[in-house]
Amino acid sequence: MLGCAGCSQAPPPVDPKAAEAKAAESNAKDTADIKALEDRFMTAFKAKDIDAIMAVYVPDQSLFVFDSTPPRQYVGAAAYRKDWEEFFAMFPGPMQVDMSDLDVPVGGGDVAFGAQHSARHRHVEEWQEDGAYGPGYRWV
Repeated sequence: MLGCAGCSQAPPPVDPKAAEAKAAESNAKDTADIKALEDRFMTAFKAKDIDAIMAVYVPDQSLFVFDSTPPRQYVGAAAYRKDWEEFFAMFPGPMQVDMSDLDVPVGGGDVAFGAQHSARHRHVEEWQEDGAYGPGYRWV
């Protein structure tokens, strides 16, 4: 039994449809925000702008990233920044990246997961793919 000493009235009833609509609206906003973040990342990648790339991640030691290249695991923003610096140093000239099939399941609260396919291209003698194609995943 639940009681409230000193309360003059019961709490208002919860409208399940209103709560569901509010949750859907919140998820739609979260999904749009995450897609905008992915767009900022893609723009930063194409510009080789490491500061802008790192701006989409937490800026401290709590960052923990799994990547497709060895050592595959990076702990802390400084370590991941160094990885980006080394990556871009290997590929002078322009970079191109294309993303497709972005899916952003939002779990509610502060949990979501973004998955996409991306193809990165670099300029060698002529435009060609460097073979780095595959699914990309980012916890946000």
